[in-house]
Amino acid sequence: MFGYKDERPEITVTNIRTILKPLGLFPIEKKWYFSCADTCSLHLTIDEKTNWGVYGKGVTYKEALASAYGELMERLQNQILYPLDLFYSFDKKLAKHCNFFVTPDEKFIDIPTFIKEMPPEIINKFPHLNKNKVIPYLRKLLKFQSFYKTDLLCIPYYDVFSDSIVYLPSVFTPLFYGSNGMCAGNTFEEAIVQGISEIFERFAKIKIIQNEINPPRIPELLLQKYFTNEYLILKKIRQNKNYFVEVRDCSLNINLPVIAILLFDQVSNKYLISFGAHPDLRMALNRALTELLQLNLKWKLHHARPFDIEESIEISKKSLEYYDLRSMTVLPNVFFSDCYTFQYNRQNYVRSFRNNRDCLNYLIDFIKKMNWKLLIRNNSYLKFPTFQIIIPGISEIRYFSYTKLRVVEEEVSVASVLRSIDRVSNKRLRITVSYIENLLRLGYDSNLLSLTGLPLSSKSFLGKINLPSFLIYAYWKLGELTKAINVIDNLLCKKNYDFQINSYLRCLKNYFVILKRKDNIMMNKEVLTKIYGSLIVEKIFGEFKKPKQIFINWNNAVCPTCSRCCFKNECSYERFRILHMELKNVMVRAGINQEEVHRLLEQNN
Repeated sequence: MFGYKDERPEITVTNIRTILKPLGLFPIEKKWYFSCADTCSLHLTIDEKTNWGVYGKGVTYKEALASAYGELMERLQNQILYPLDLFYSFDKKLAKHCNFFVTPDEKFIDIPTFIKEMPPEIINKFPHLNKNKVIPYLRKLLKFQSFYKTDLLCIPYYDVFSDSIVYLPSVFTPLFYGSNGMCAGNTFEEAIVQGISEIFERFAKIKIIQNEINPPRIPELLLQKYFTNEYLILKKIRQNKNYFVEVRDCSLNINLPVIAILLFDQVSNKYLISFGAHPDLRMALNRALTELLQLNLKWKLHHARPFDIEESIEISKKSLEYYDLRSMTVLPNVFFSDCYTFQYNRQNYVRSFRNNRDCLNYLIDFIKKMNWKLLIRNNSYLKFPTFQIIIPGISEIRYFSYTKLRVVEEEVSVASVLRSIDRVSNKRLRITVSYIENLLRLGYDSNLLSLTGLPLSSKSFLGKINLPSFLIYAYWKLGELTKAINVIDNLLCKKNYDFQINSYLRCLKNYFVILKRKDNIMMNKEVLTKIYGSLIVEKIFGEFKKPKQIFINWNNAVCPTCSRCCFKNECSYERFRILHMELKNVMVRAGINQEEVHRLLEQNN
């Protein structure tokens, strides 16, 4: 065993490459990152246009590469590598290929039958299924199925403790769980340990924010004694004297095997928090460290938020609604005090395991003692162990009451608006603007393409427009010049642009000020030309001439009519369509049976 991996990393990579080759997938190591503590991470992509892919991390080069390939198999077999719901919404032929939508063992269940057949001990564990509103709630969920809108499309899971098969609506995964609990590994045991550990990690993170918990610091002497290798990595990080680093016990006083690392930059007053979970807390700390050091530490700190007492209260709570991983790093103020919510348990740190089988038995016993349910779905149709795990009431990363489903409705609406922006009404544009304003408040700073789900090149038109820039255009159309001016001021304060972009933004701001004050346009145009030059002024006066026509020349997608689409040379949809059709063919041939999980668990005992 290699650090709780049941195969050497180079063997893992070779095995996965052999599986991917018949599918026409040849992953590209897009970019490698090497940290100040000599750990590694990389971006592994399967498509050069979209850069869609995964990230991997590890203490060594080989570990990071194996991590990325394992992540790729997890996302591919769990069908979250690309936005399948979007593809199905406009490509009915793909949706119905092989006569199933999600998996060959799916079935449609009407809502009354679903409620009747679902064991009460499971349905009561779901916080979003209020007893009095369960029927209208489930009816509302039907809106988020991209196919049949009358009955719930349900897929089977193996209920470990009742030794039975239960069906859950497939729409639960994107709405409530995302990738949480999805896992892959060299063996069944390795994968399930990883999946349960991830659920515990995110559960601890959410509870800390939700309940304003301040987890205790783990003493340095204990770290030196029991975490020898990990402590060496900590020492390398601390060589930067500006960094204050401490390790926290996030067991929540129930012995959850979760650890967090807090890194505070005393120059910028910004901080990062990274969580890790595993029955062996040495491995939990290892995972927290490699997560912290993934990509570029300085870049991550640059994009982090400075400590702000008033702001952290609002954002840390709001992040639970939108659940963005970056916004989840905004911690409650109590986290920075010396008054801890509970005391760490020293016994947890001397715990050791021989192998993944021992780890899995420990985790299953823990879940049983907590009176939680454990549902496992086998998705290993490419013959690499891959699963989805749900612990009802624990796995949820987003909590949507009946009324808060509007957040999901907004997500769907915004994506639709951005794909056909030239035809959007002011009412729908205002909803889009409000949604993007919330994202920016939470620290999400990306481009329009990231919100559309379209498989386009990052160099496409939508990939070049960031969210603040879009707001300027939207405010112009809506006649909200003061808000447009404020966005420009924020951009000029926070970003270091080159001379040309800087001049363009300043000229645009002054143009809006002139319009707001209803000054003489032509006279002021001469003034602006003298200061900023005719090229910039003519561009602005031409582009921002009529608010109603501001989006008329923007490129729009016309999915699925690829031949008429202006993005056809920048789009990878046809490639993903062919890939998914082949995956559905493989699923039929594989004949996955969820009873197999029972057999695998029996082997573990």
